[in-house]
Amino acid sequence: MISDRVEYLTEQLINSLKKSTELESKLIANVTALFFMQLSESNDELFLQFRDVLLPTIRDESKTSSTRKYYTQTLGLLGFIACEEIATTLELMKTFEILFSSSYLSSDGITPILAHDLQELHTAALSSWTLLASTLPNNVAHEILRM
Repeated sequence: MISDRVEYLTEQLINSLKKSTELESKLIANVTALFFMQLSESNDELFLQFRDVLLPTIRDESKTSSTRKYYTQTLGLLGFIACEEIATTLELMKTFEILFSSSYLSSDGITPILAHDLQELHTAALSSWTLLASTLPNNVAHEILRM
């Protein structure tokens, strides 16, 4: 059973996330998401370990948009499954918002022209943002949407 090997699998997944190539990033991101689904329980400590590995890559503009997209999707799903703290969820949502905000219309109403892979990254960030928004208490979610 997977719950008997959580520490070992966590260590292996974290190492793989840190060292994956662009081609491996999609696979390791999917395996990480499946690992959390298999655990099927909230585990803020485990979530924070993976968040701390995924966030630097997501924020690193020198990494490929493809890798950043896969890691963004995975981190959104991990937050949905395992994050217990509202403050942590809001912080993560802010990170995703920073990613997709460059797709906003400019102040003069002009739509930015973005490469396809960057559009996919922004879509993944927006999708993850909305997934996390669904976990918030109603009053917090209404306040965020109002702003």
